Amino acid sequence: MGKRFEGRCVGGPYDKMMLAHWARSKEFSRPMVAATMLSNDAPVEAVKVGEYRLNDFGQWHWWATDEGRAFEKLFGSEPS
Repeated sequence: MGKRFEGRCVGGPYDKMMLAHWARSKEFSRPMVAATMLSNDAPVEAVKVGEYRLNDFGQWHWWATDEGRAFEKLFGSEPS
C-alpha cells in the first residue's frame, strides 16, 4: 500500500479533528436532487461540495466548491 498522510483539519466538516488518508486530498460529496421536488422520480446525483488538501506543514485545509458553499447556506455545514 502507499504512504498514509496524517494531520489536523482546518475548517470544513472535520475541523480540529485528525485525518489520516492515503492521498494528499480527500473529496466530500452530498446527494442532491437534480430536478424539482414535485417529481417523485427526480434524479439524485452526488455533487462535490469540497475537499481537504494536505499542505507541507501537515494540515488538511478545507476548500469548498461553489456547490458546497450554496449547500451550507441552505442546509448547514456537514458534508460527508
